[in-house]
Amino acid sequence: MNIEFFYPPRYLFEKGSIQFDATVDGELITCVVSNEDLQRIVGGSAPDSEEAALKAFNGDREAIERVARSLLQSQGAPAVNESGQRELVITTPGTDVPSVD
Repeated sequence: MNIEFFYPPRYLFEKGSIQFDATVDGELITCVVSNEDLQRIVGGSAPDSEEAALKAFNGDREAIERVARSLLQSQGAPAVNESGQRELVITTPGTDVPSVD
């Protein structure tokens, strides 16, 4: 499975989350991580503004990519949503961040 990530990330005010793109074997996947899950992945307090969220995301992008990559590898590409996009919602039930391979 070939996974590549693309930037810059975009802050979604209406969802309180960050969106970034990936391709899985050439197919576009939209990845979304909420402020709360971002905090669980990178540590610290939950971002309370667009600037804080983007700073946290960019400060530990590799950890976020590891979680996204792990989810994509274990679950495969997400189904097409009602908007016609494949969207991976990155959720973290705990603080387990996959280690670097």
